[in-house]
Amino acid sequence: MRHFARRKKPVAFLFIALLLILGVAAHGQTPAQTAGGSTANPRALNVTALDEKGQPVTDLDSKDFQVYEDNKVQAITDFYPPMPPRPGKAASATLILFDLLNTVFTQRENSTTQIVTALQPLEASDSIFFYVLSNRGEWYPVRALYTQSQGSSSSGDNAPWTRQIRPLLDQTIDKVNALRIEAYKDQGGRSAATFLALNQIGNAFVKIPGPKTIVWLTRGAPNWVDYPYGCKDVPFPDGTGSYIGGKCTDSCTRRPGVAKCVDYTAFLAGFGAKLARTDTVFSSVIINPQGALPPADRGRSRDTLQQLANVSGGQVYLKGEIEKAIAEALQGGRARYQLTYNGVAPDGKYHKVRVECSRKGVSIEAPQGYYAEDAKAN
Repeated sequence: MRHFARRKKPVAFLFIALLLILGVAAHGQTPAQTAGGSTANPRALNVTALDEKGQPVTDLDSKDFQVYEDNKVQAITDFYPPMPPRPGKAASATLILFDLLNTVFTQRENSTTQIVTALQPLEASDSIFFYVLSNRGEWYPVRALYTQSQGSSSSGDNAPWTRQIRPLLDQTIDKVNALRIEAYKDQGGRSAATFLALNQIGNAFVKIPGPKTIVWLTRGAPNWVDYPYGCKDVPFPDGTGSYIGGKCTDSCTRRPGVAKCVDYTAFLAGFGAKLARTDTVFSSVIINPQGALPPADRGRSRDTLQQLANVSGGQVYLKGEIEKAIAEALQGGRARYQLTYNGVAPDGKYHKVRVECSRKGVSIEAPQGYYAEDAKAN
């Protein structure tokens, strides 16, 4: 097993990581063969370790962790400890996505107030980025990735940009509203636009080095969508090519008499794996005006959120806790480890993952499972 310091990765590893980020290792590529002839399918796990008071635990070693897949012990092949803290810097880069496509208009003001409460007091904001998703699936930046004036506000006084979060967010939402864009009226168009938008912004964000967290403020989008009159496969850009992230099939229909549906399992599996291997955790906050939790059945909106959390080591905040989600995202990188093991060959099935820590008093947040995308299906 290999142990790595976060900032001292071998050149060979950096080259491989760069290839993965740029999409050279495309979806559907056959996994490498081990010396013994078995299929090696490396799985990366983002694991956060906290003590009984919720404080980061940063001195664990690989021998303190046990990884299980489908209740079978797995050997840890690579191990990365948390990055050391940097004075005046956030523990990780954080991307906040405020989803107007999949939320109800009446909830926007309440959500905006929670966002402002969470961000306005921050002293370090250079690694926080913020986008609004319009009701046509287009991203509008409140603070864009790769912003040149790191950490400064629009007033030019070197104060954190988050001090101006209220006017910046209001201006962005007003810009979206001024376009008078007609929203998608069918769920099929809404789901496709949502997942294509997540793929676009995610591919840009994962190129930032170090631990990262995405916080999606949304009601989610279903990953199984019925099409009564037929459907088509949905391609997703990936590096220099594309892959079928939404597959037109007859295996995920919900209603009697509906012959076809689009299944986005391939997208969630591929996108989730990319998040995991680039040290990116994906968490969601459910914004639900009715107060009751949406159903968690396979293929529904809540299932989408849970799948992305399960594969990346994130959480689903069920009660609309925007402030809590943002606060934990900003601090989570201080206690994040990355472990790698060899998972099963792609078979299209769901595999449960469990990570345990042998040190007493330490609680961990870790991936819970993933769909092993069947390369032949695409």
